[in-house]
Amino acid sequence: MKKILFFLSLIIVLMKICSSSYAFTITVTNPGTGTGTVYWKTMQGGVTLESCVPSAAGCQLGVSQLPISGNILEGVADSGSFFAGWSNSNNLGNVCTGTGVCTLGIMPGDGSVTATLTACTINIDPQQTAFTYSGGAGNIAVITNNSSCNWTATESLSWVTITSGSSGTGDGIIQYTASQNLTSAARNGVISIADKTFNITQQASPIKINVSPDSIAFGAQKTGELVESNISISNGGSSTLNITSIELMGSSDFSRSTSCSPLSSGSSCKAVVGFKPTSIGAKNATLVINSDDPVLPIYNVQLTGTGSDTATASISVSPSEINIPYVDIEIGDSKNIVISNQGTASLVINSIYVKGENASEFSVNNNCSIISAGSNCSFSLQGNYSIMESKQAVIVISSNAANSPKLEIPITASSTYCIDWVFSLSNTSTTVSSAATNGTVDVTATGSGSCVWNVKGGPSWISVSKVDYSVTYGVLQNDTGGLRRGIISIAGQPFTVIQNSGAGNTVFSDTSDTIFEDYINAIYTEGITVGCRQQGGNVYFCPTNYVTRGEMAAFIIRALFGETFNFNQTPYFSDVPENSVFFKYVQKLKEKGITVLENTYFLNNDVTRGEMAAFIIRALFGEDFDYTQDPYFSDVPQNNVFFKYVQKMKDMGITVLEGIYYVGNHITRGEMAAFLARGFLGMK
Repeated sequence: MKKILFFLSLIIVLMKICSSSYAFTITVTNPGTGTGTVYWKTMQGGVTLESCVPSAAGCQLGVSQLPISGNILEGVADSGSFFAGWSNSNNLGNVCTGTGVCTLGIMPGDGSVTATLTACTINIDPQQTAFTYSGGAGNIAVITNNSSCNWTATESLSWVTITSGSSGTGDGIIQYTASQNLTSAARNGVISIADKTFNITQQASPIKINVSPDSIAFGAQKTGELVESNISISNGGSSTLNITSIELMGSSDFSRSTSCSPLSSGSSCKAVVGFKPTSIGAKNATLVINSDDPVLPIYNVQLTGTGSDTATASISVSPSEINIPYVDIEIGDSKNIVISNQGTASLVINSIYVKGENASEFSVNNNCSIISAGSNCSFSLQGNYSIMESKQAVIVISSNAANSPKLEIPITASSTYCIDWVFSLSNTSTTVSSAATNGTVDVTATGSGSCVWNVKGGPSWISVSKVDYSVTYGVLQNDTGGLRRGIISIAGQPFTVIQNSGAGNTVFSDTSDTIFEDYINAIYTEGITVGCRQQGGNVYFCPTNYVTRGEMAAFIIRALFGETFNFNQTPYFSDVPENSVFFKYVQKLKEKGITVLENTYFLNNDVTRGEMAAFIIRALFGEDFDYTQDPYFSDVPQNNVFFKYVQKMKDMGITVLEGIYYVGNHITRGEMAAFLARGFLGMK
């Protein structure tokens, strides 16, 4: 009788468990800072029944099947988090603790549990380091808040290498090295470790010597024939570099010639290295440059070549002639020219230059030196036109090519459809605030027949569009923190946009009240001026000071060449020695024929308005240019030594005076800013 009652009771219990009245849910909350998923699985984790992503508000798990004892809950953290464990389990049939699976018992109803998921935190020690120019090695300790937290270390610096510990789980050590700094500039970089940044700085090297290239491979060359290549030796330091000797070690098939005297800061000299194989086979030598450089007193340049009885170089170019259809002032047109070596010997490029009637209107950017058999190399031609007229010139490529040792590429540039047309703009410049804005420029064109003209945008922050004879430009907001200047070319005419900075429109502390401020800001933006002095954290322009002849040289040469250019190291003038702050500018001024004085430059004399006209016009046009013959100004007659320069200034709109020019008056720095901005930057 007892057995019968027991079985009846068991059947009743099972029926109750299987009935819908035993449906249940488990609420899972996550009070932690991390993320992840809680999985409900069958016994021993075989099948996932449900899952949910817990938060502080909770998520729910619920199944309609019988809650069989032994089913489990499993907490799985997302990347960047870890599962910290169970707590606060309620009505689950078992107490859930620890970080493993939570095994359920028979649940009489709804239950709840806390699954804490914590975000991984990663710290590093130290957070920065500094190396001398010699470089070195170092360690970074990675400290995590859990042994399951993963991290990766990355760097994109050519001079820093992670040698071990580029990734890990939990705490770890990163080992790295920094190579020797062989440049005269300090450098910095970072190693990124998870969300942390390890900063590395390295001192500038006291190195002065710079050699380019640092190796020459002449390739295959015919025996008995000489080929030559150039090596540039320059001084990037702040003091004189003394070259004590340049020697050749190795095969006598190599030769060298140079006359490198002591090199002052920023100057260079050229060594010519020759290869004339006397027999077939591989040849090797080393050019050894001995100097007083504190880092590399011995600089080795590796030389290689191969003698051949049959090898010859053969040159071809594409395109074989160049026509530039539109003349675009200042922006110019750029063309790429590909040099191919179709021979069996290496093609040695001795020089690439432009000659001809309008050679000064073009320049080449060439890095082609030695081109191996079957290979090619590209260089570019840039047109920098001063006036909208047809141009003619020739590119000359000098090499060891058997088929054409002096190959010529004819250049023509013209306003193909608009050669007899005259264009003018409603405005040639504008100055805008740092906010995004737009504006319109109207184009006036006169001529006969049809004319196709174009618009070319300048920097990426200026957009342009053209409808009929109206050009609309858009300027993006300036978030750079500094003034910026861009030029768009409209029908071959330059239109200049100067945008002020959001941090304030005044570069110099003493220019806000002068009518010349826009001009001063413009020449500052272009690197033509750096101001006159600094005091108490402020930079001053000194707009009312007179311009000296030394300052004039610096203004003109920076406008033409920037700060980097070659110049004769032997002083032209007794009053401008090598240690003068204006030495390199005055030297270049003399070389370009912008000053015609001899022996004495009168460096500290103030510049007159007549002298200023001569400086600017010679810089822009040389001595041969057209100008109006009828005098514009009563104080500058035709027999005045500055007549043609002042006339051209008026023709170009660089001066806006009427009647009297005041040719003998001295010129202030503020006035000079206006003349420079109008003459070199195209501003009105």
